[in-house]
Amino acid sequence: MTTTIYTAGYLQSKSVRDSIVYPVNIARSAPGDFEGATIPALAPSKATFAAAKGENGLDWKALYVAGLAAMEDSGKLKQVVGSLRDGMVLMCWEDDAKECHRLLAAEFIAARFKGVVYDGEWKDQPYEKRASSRGQQMFTFL
Repeated sequence: MTTTIYTAGYLQSKSVRDSIVYPVNIARSAPGDFEGATIPALAPSKATFAAAKGENGLDWKALYVAGLAAMEDSGKLKQVVGSLRDGMVLMCWEDDAKECHRLLAAEFIAARFKGVVYDGEWKDQPYEKRASSRGQQMFTFL
């Protein structure tokens, strides 16, 4: 069985909320009106967050990937991946996925766990593709 995951910034939250996918917060916080699941283990650490803001001179992407690798080594990432459902959208605050940990998380997980496919940013998915990959059944939020 294949589990397809997507990513999106909260600016796309209305299109995610109005669709047939599952929004998942992987940031340190979420908007007040966010309806969905939260996976705190995929949120950036305080050091990673500080590095992303340029506060400590460290490479935030390297820090974040190192944290994912440590979770993989400990078995915690396997538990996180086991909780993923087909059609989940990993969400956070950054508008540009290239400058965000959600892209790193999705690519890391898809590269290491058989059966998990990262299918890109939600805003780049045509609706027909989303509908056909999920069927016509509507789902409630987690």
